[in-house]
Amino acid sequence: FAAAAWRQRPHLGIAGRPASRVPGVVIASGVALVTALCGRVDVTSAPRADDGALERFLSSEDVPVESYHAVRHIEVANARFKARGWMDVETTLSPDGVFTWTPQAEGGSGYIRQRVIRKALAMEAAAIRAGEPARSAITLDNYVMSAAGEDHGLAVVRLVARRPDRLLVMGTMRVDAAGDLLDVRGRQAKSPSWWTTAVDVDRRYARIGGVRVAVSTDVTSTVRVAGVSTMRVRYDYLAINGRAVAPVDEKAGADVTSGTGARGRGTGNTPSHR
Repeated sequence: FAAAAWRQRPHLGIAGRPASRVPGVVIASGVALVTALCGRVDVTSAPRADDGALERFLSSEDVPVESYHAVRHIEVANARFKARGWMDVETTLSPDGVFTWTPQAEGGSGYIRQRVIRKALAMEAAAIRAGEPARSAITLDNYVMSAAGEDHGLAVVRLVARRPDRLLVMGTMRVDAAGDLLDVRGRQAKSPSWWTTAVDVDRRYARIGGVRVAVSTDVTSTVRVAGVSTMRVRYDYLAINGRAVAPVDEKAGADVTSGTGARGRGTGNTPSHR
């Protein structure tokens, strides 16, 4: 969005403003989609932690997400330009690591759909081909972890990125008494571009079919000139690791502390926050 108001070009962007290059929010959105794939924890040689829940988290052996078939509802908005666009996208990650996506329904700003959502999905596909999701995993190789109290009965773990990396965050995660990851919240450890001064991520997880997966990702990007842009993604899983998964109760899915998913929320031709 920033470039749309910054440099004059013959073609028009959001709300009739001239557009030039891909705005910083596209990069931030693409990075957020990539980091949403993380959740596997490799702690073969992990030291024991002082906190019980953190220790259980570190010692857990998760089934990795090797493939999935899901429908995503994606919304992107910018208040300054009064622009909003959405898209329902069928996505597939094959066992050999190929990510494909096909739009099912869409509406709102054509600029956002073409220049933000589609480009973010293309970035995700390229990042997966390059093996980047491994760099975002919540592991001791990527993070220094320490107990940081409780929140509504859940253990809070502080996450400090070991390096400035746009695929890592500086923030916290919450785990339940069994050490199961429920959410990650924080700011990206490295800004994805000069245009984007800050990217805040709120990513939530659930176990569906016995596999821990991301069920929602909310991103708030502060972009020079354009101000604050938001992206909301909801995941509706149809199959994980080659096995069909049953719908998750929508009422339970709305409760992050339950650790349940968000199946059936926000997909279809009539998204709720259009």
